[in-house]
Amino acid sequence: MPASQLFDKLPVELITLIRGSIPKSDLRTHVCFYQACQMIADLYRSPGDDTEDSFWESACILSGLGCLPHEYPSEMSWKTVAFDLIKNDGFCDHPHCGGTRLEENASRMSEYVSDNVSWQTLHIRKSSDDFENITENSILGDVAFLDKAPQVSAKLQVSDYTRLVDDDDAQLCFLDSVEHKSPLSDHPIAQRSFATFPPVSAAVLTCPLNLPFLRHIHGITVWDVQNVFRSILDEELLASRVSSLVDYVDYEKAFPVGCDLSLVLKEFWTLRSFMKYFHIDSIKLEHWDGGPPSFRVHFKVVRTMSVTGKAR
Repeated sequence: MPASQLFDKLPVELITLIRGSIPKSDLRTHVCFYQACQMIADLYRSPGDDTEDSFWESACILSGLGCLPHEYPSEMSWKTVAFDLIKNDGFCDHPHCGGTRLEENASRMSEYVSDNVSWQTLHIRKSSDDFENITENSILGDVAFLDKAPQVSAKLQVSDYTRLVDDDDAQLCFLDSVEHKSPLSDHPIAQRSFATFPPVSAAVLTCPLNLPFLRHIHGITVWDVQNVFRSILDEELLASRVSSLVDYVDYEKAFPVGCDLSLVLKEFWTLRSFMKYFHIDSIKLEHWDGGPPSFRVHFKVVRTMSVTGKAR
């Protein structure tokens, strides 16, 4: 029996109870429940809210989902966002995306927001005076980049390129595998996930790289973090900065014993070439002193060089 016929046989009071038992933060279940039949869909329409958007706006925030570059919350249909996310990524098989990501985001957001939260009431932290503790989204440890820069249309300016949401440079790795990965653009739930809990509007990333200042007034997302790295991926690194990077990471795990240090320095001539061997491991809160929080970037070895000088 089709689900729509089954629900048609149930009293509306029972269906209302079922809907009420689903946590508002359980975005995936609400989208699936909504689509079961028209009678259920009608339950999501609040008086005076013909678009039903207030419910979905709250549900997205509770699920730890923010705005992409150049989006403004008041101009968006959060119902459309919610339905597109679940349709395209809600059942993703990546161990840290899809339903798992939504559940983990919701668990973290529940510490800071109430069920009736909206973009007007959501408190995006600006400085350390606004909070006692802050943690990063664990999915940042799965973000990587292509070994070689992708081809970019000649019509695009560099500044436009770093803001694209549909290019394939940023990747989402599966369980630290450099081979098993897919474009981050194929994982909109991961893209939109807040990078920190609670969400912040500004942050400093510290490591031996001259990383741009992170800023997003609607809350820094995973997409914003990768965008900062991607913006300098192919800039040539100064020898002094490469030397600092080598000291910063355990490079001996990636290069054969007795490897000439000059070979290591030569290999790391751009951030992209460095990240061929070292991916982001985590971004941990380092300190705050009344201004934006400062996070230290930690790297992990994902590839080693053979004695013949080839990456493997």
